[in-house]
Amino acid sequence: IMVEGAVAQGSEDKELLKALEKEEKRKQIEQLKVMFTELDDDRSGELSFDEINDAPEDLHDQLVEIAGTDDLKSLFELLDYDGGGTVGTGEFCDGIMQATSGEKPLELTKLLKQCK
Repeated sequence: IMVEGAVAQGSEDKELLKALEKEEKRKQIEQLKVMFTELDDDRSGELSFDEINDAPEDLHDQLVEIAGTDDLKSLFELLDYDGGGTVGTGEFCDGIMQATSGEKPLELTKLLKQCK
């Protein structure tokens, strides 16, 4: 009986942790969408590297902190999946989330992209 209770409690804890992680991810995506809008100087719905590079210092520092790298040029190149020179909201948010998820190091993601 005790083992069953411990297993049930462990399962509930995992579900709670999963729900908390999902909520945290949702908040991060919302924060990234706001950041994207603030970075998009020309209101085109696309970001160029110049817009990111020329961002106000506080916004620049916030992006460096979230992305976990100060090499924003390499980060931008990773985010620009299609090589078009700009990134849309989806590319920006999804790319930053993937880069910060820890599933693949930034360098590995860059190498994989170069191989395509």
